[in-house]
Parts: sequence; C-alpha cells; structure tokens
Amino acid sequence: MHPAFIERLDQAVRLARQSSYQEILITGGPTRTRVVTEAKMGRQYLLGRTKLPVRLEDKSRTTAENIIFTQAEEIGRNNKELSNVAVITSRPSILRTRYLYKKLWPEVYKSATFVGAKQHNSLVDFLTEPFYYLYALLDPKEQYTGYLKRLFRNM
Repeated sequence: MHPAFIERLDQAVRLARQSSYQEILITGGPTRTRVVTEAKMGRQYLLGRTKLPVRLEDKSRTTAENIIFTQAEEIGRNNKELSNVAVITSRPSILRTRYLYKKLWPEVYKSATFVGAKQHNSLVDFLTEPFYYLYALLDPKEQYTGYLKRLFRNM
C-alpha cells in the first residue's frame, strides 16, 4: 500500500480514538486491473487497529465518485442526516475535496471536518493536483472529464 494511503488510515484511527465516531468508511475502488481495491486493502490494514466497524465503498476510482457513490449508499441505508463526519484526504487535495463536497453533497459539507493527512506522494502527484482541481471546477460530477482522470490514474 502507498504510504500516503497508510497515513490517511492511521489518521482515521487517531480521530476515531479522540471523537465519538460510530464507524469508519473507506472509499476507493480498483486502481489497476486485477488488484484488490483500495477500500479492501484499507480494511485489512485496520484489522486490530480499531474497534469501530469498517464499511467499504469499493467501486469509485476518483474523488468525485467517492462522494457520489457514498452518498447513494447512505441514502439507501437510511434517511437520517450525517452530522459527525470527518473526511480525510491528502493535504494537496483538501481544497479540491472540500469543493467537491460543497457541490456534490452540501449537506455533509456543512457539518464535516476536513482533515489533510501528511503527504507522501511523488512530485508528479503533487504537480497533477492543480489539473484535478481544474477538472473539479469545470465538471464536478465528471460527466465529461471523468474518463481523463481515470486514464491518468491508471498510467
């Protein structure tokens, strides 16, 4: 697993110990073909590190899909409003992640705490973030640019 992903998972455990969260939700689908999803790898990593239940959303391949798929799953589970939510992402992508939540799931955006975990990504990852943010501004639901992001993600 990538060190940046491990840092986000460790941050989730730290937050879970400090606050009254009821569960941990890990999002992230397959990043490559024939590879276990990020969410499943994350759940395996968290075994023994937390007593909270761990739920998965393991179909998404982009940040916008993380939000859209999780929102659909939450609406299907129950109709109660989520009020105690921490969104953990990498520091360089926190601005884009906040923007996407504001556009795609404003109810959660209003009450969520956004946490930027320590960054371990490469220089290339850091340099591509402005382009991802531009994609988010132009097409938050990824109706037109999503395929480009998925293409770059799988290079």
